[in-house]
Amino acid sequence: MAKPPGVLFVCTGNLCRSPMAEQLLRAGLRARFGEGPDLVGISSAGTQAVAGRAMWPPAQAELTRRGLPPDRFTTRPLRRDSVLGSDLVLTATRTHRDDVVTLAPEALGRVFTWREIASLLHGVGVDDVPGVTPAERLRALPALAAGRRGVVASPPSESLDVADPMGGGAEDFRRAAAETAEAIRVLVDLL
Repeated sequence: MAKPPGVLFVCTGNLCRSPMAEQLLRAGLRARFGEGPDLVGISSAGTQAVAGRAMWPPAQAELTRRGLPPDRFTTRPLRRDSVLGSDLVLTATRTHRDDVVTLAPEALGRVFTWREIASLLHGVGVDDVPGVTPAERLRALPALAAGRRGVVASPPSESLDVADPMGGGAEDFRRAAAETAEAIRVLVDLL
């Protein structure tokens, strides 16, 4: 049996942005497809993460505020094999995207910031995505998004990043989660 397609979210410490993205995608897929077997493998890592730490408390508080129960999340450092084993790698910022591509250049066509892929896929209809199952559709998204570069208007570069809320207040975490949720909604709607 083939492994389910995998999405890897990447930020710096794997303490805030990428674990929030991981949880938000998991919740979005459950809301769309119901409980049951995992349709998509979802994980996260950090370019400077130390393994085994808990999610930063303000990030967990924001997820709880959004109705997502706490999980047993622990941080993971970004590894080349994780990148190569993922069908889609989504990063918090353009700098993280560059770090991933430096680590695994052959993954270039599958690496986007999560706001970048949402921008590229904005306006794409569900019927425009090849595949029948969510797994098939997910595997088609990187090529579809890459093919729209230069076709759709590019937003300002800085709008492709989700700012690091670390050291900020609850509003900074709320903003990071809202920007992430907006991007993830585009993906979930196309699956």
